[in-house]
Amino acid sequence: MTRFFFCTAAIIIGATLAATVPARAQSVQNDSASQVVSLADLNLATAQGQTEARARLGLAAEHICAKIGANDSVDDRLACQRQAFRDARRELTHKTLEQHAYTEVASNAH
Repeated sequence: MTRFFFCTAAIIIGATLAATVPARAQSVQNDSASQVVSLADLNLATAQGQTEARARLGLAAEHICAKIGANDSVDDRLACQRQAFRDARRELTHKTLEQHAYTEVASNAH
């Protein structure tokens, strides 16, 4: 019988937002990893900024899930990547809305 334990992958966006991701992985211990992904140089209100942010988050998800799931099946690592990316995207959406709201307020403050 295979026993499943939870591994945690976290992608930290900028300095203030974090997404913690539980994903099923075969392991004998509870592993976790995180990676900081800076988006400070991106304008998240543009399509180009969003595309670059998604690319960075995708690479981070691949990296941390490979790190904590080196001995896991490919399916488990892919499930971890999908969940890490999905949770990080949720955080990115919040950050984008915050940035857009700040831009709106600043542009209306003439």
